[in-house]
Amino acid sequence: MTEREYKVYVTPDGRQTVVDPDFDFIPLLPEDFKIISQPPPYDFVPSYQRTRKIVVPGLSAEDLSQINTHDLWKMHDRALKEGAMSSLSSGDLNLLDLKIELARREIQNCKLCGWMCAVNRFVQKGTYCGLEAEAFYSSLIAHIAEEPVITPCMMIKLLGCSLRCKTCNASEGLNLEQGKKLTKSVWDEMKEINGYEKTIALQLFGGNPDESVFSILRVLKGLSGDFKKPIVWNNHGYGSKTIYRMLQGVVDIWMPDFKYGNNMCGREVSGVLDYWDIAVQGIEQIINHDVKVIIRILLLPGHVDCCYKNILEWLSSYSDKIFVSIIDNYIPDWKALQDPNLNRMVPAEEIERIRDLITYYGLRDVWDNAKDFWR
Repeated sequence: MTEREYKVYVTPDGRQTVVDPDFDFIPLLPEDFKIISQPPPYDFVPSYQRTRKIVVPGLSAEDLSQINTHDLWKMHDRALKEGAMSSLSSGDLNLLDLKIELARREIQNCKLCGWMCAVNRFVQKGTYCGLEAEAFYSSLIAHIAEEPVITPCMMIKLLGCSLRCKTCNASEGLNLEQGKKLTKSVWDEMKEINGYEKTIALQLFGGNPDESVFSILRVLKGLSGDFKKPIVWNNHGYGSKTIYRMLQGVVDIWMPDFKYGNNMCGREVSGVLDYWDIAVQGIEQIINHDVKVIIRILLLPGHVDCCYKNILEWLSSYSDKIFVSIIDNYIPDWKALQDPNLNRMVPAEEIERIRDLITYYGLRDVWDNAKDFWR
């Protein structure tokens, strides 16, 4: 494995923040550092393991090309609802196979994100994500400081993203030429990562994973039958309804970023016109999947009243179905450095207001309620 480089921020008061620390970084941390972990129960079975045991009766690979997409989605939804599992015979297709075929068709007229650019990515690059049909990743990380319920976490850092957030701390992920093609060999490579055997979850992040779903599903098909780590999907919240429908029965923990509490701030900071509308419809969709949901909120300076109050108030309607994770260590990077409204730290009083609002709206912070997460 190539030796990793680490991005380390130093704040004006001398504090250091490391981006994506792993087991190799532990010797550089204070002696009293401890990994905080709340693993799933010992008998946990990932959703995708069940999904690939759901056989689609009377359907073979040869039949797929003869079925129109509308009917294929109907077969997909029926198999997902009925969930009849059985042993596969030679030539049988399972629900995961259907998802792969649907993903292949989707990127021929790609509408996986809120831009709905409808590009055939087998022929040209996506208008905003810059991706063709294949997926690329920059690194594999055995992360030691994610939310307790997924830490330590094995992470695949994918390249490409359909947003251009001024505040991005992973802008290098927009350079696809620096990545490796995502193939089934990633599983062997992953096992060579220091600390892999201690990880309790597998996270797809980036960049943004949504646009790479076709390659990801094909790679997941190559996982062994005894793989037991929950699959975590961390996206930017600007995914279309299709991506959430396609990943139902695959993802165990949805962890979308909920960036803005209105469309105007989404336009100003991330360059999209309808962020709030798209994010809300996506979160409503995954809440109905009967899986674990963590809503991540990265605090930006000056956005309590225009964004976070609205977000937390809206989320309060689902307080019994979700957890929230407040990321309060924002440090200006990339284009935020040229924006006076963003080129500053989040004041302590704003962070305190957010904590008070979480309590006021009856929401559960996953850091404080990790023991309740797997119940």
